[in-house]
Amino acid sequence: MKIFHFGWEKHQWQEVVSQKLDSPSHFLNTDNCYGLYYITGTHFVYGQNTLLYIGMAQEQKFGHRLNQHDDFDITNIPKIEYLYVGRLIERDDGTPENWNSAIDISEKMLALLEFVWKDCLEWSYELRVT
Repeated sequence: MKIFHFGWEKHQWQEVVSQKLDSPSHFLNTDNCYGLYYITGTHFVYGQNTLLYIGMAQEQKFGHRLNQHDDFDITNIPKIEYLYVGRLIERDDGTPENWNSAIDISEKMLALLEFVWKDCLEWSYELRVT
C-alpha cells in the first residue's frame, strides 16, 4: 500500500488570475507548488458549484501549468469560481524523485472518485493505493 499526503487550499478564481500565471512571483509558482488541482464553477448542464476540471502539475509549478490552458474561456466554461490546489506534502516511502508517479497515480484516483469530490477534497487527506 502507498500513502500520499496532500494539503488542499481553496482560492477564488479571480484571485488566481489577478496576476500573470506564468510570473515567478505568482503565489502558485513558489516552492512546493506541485501536485493536483481541480476547478469548480457553473456548468450549463450540471449547474452551480460543479467540478469542471481535474489536472496535475508535475514537472512545472501550478501557475505555469494553469497558464497553458487555452480552453478556459467563456465559450467552454461559463463561470469558473474556485481553484483547489492539492500540494503533495509527503509520500510513504519518502523518495522525492518518485513524486511524479505519486501525482500521476493520485490524479487517476481522483478522476475515479470525482462523484464524491465535494465531501473529500476540501480538507487535507491521505490517498491510499494498494
